[in-house]
Amino acid sequence: MNDLFNVSSPPVAVNNDIVEVRFRVLGGPEQVAIGRVAQCLAALASRGQRGVTSAEFAAGTRVSDSIHKLRHRHGLGIETERVGHGGIYSGEHAIYRVSSSVEIVDLVRPEATRCRKRKSGGENCHAA
Repeated sequence: MNDLFNVSSPPVAVNNDIVEVRFRVLGGPEQVAIGRVAQCLAALASRGQRGVTSAEFAAGTRVSDSIHKLRHRHGLGIETERVGHGGIYSGEHAIYRVSSSVEIVDLVRPEATRCRKRKSGGENCHAA
């Protein structure tokens, strides 16, 4: 068993500046995921068969909750592989992999939402 936090190549941290993802599942209608669910979806879609683990997210992020919402609210197929690991806190962790065909339509970052709010107030918005 490997130590989850002591592997040869450290996990790449998940980009947490995504606030909204617009996407489609296998030609279905466009859907929107927001917040942590959006960040989880973006990570799953970008990692492909490598998958993601909770260790790649910020401490305290409830990855299993986001996975549950993606499965049940958005209809995504997500596989869970249970993997043992050693170390001081030995046990098991999950590797999540998206098994549905997902088309990411748009990734929205915080700057875009601030810009939309300013535009709705009648102000001009220019990218820095």
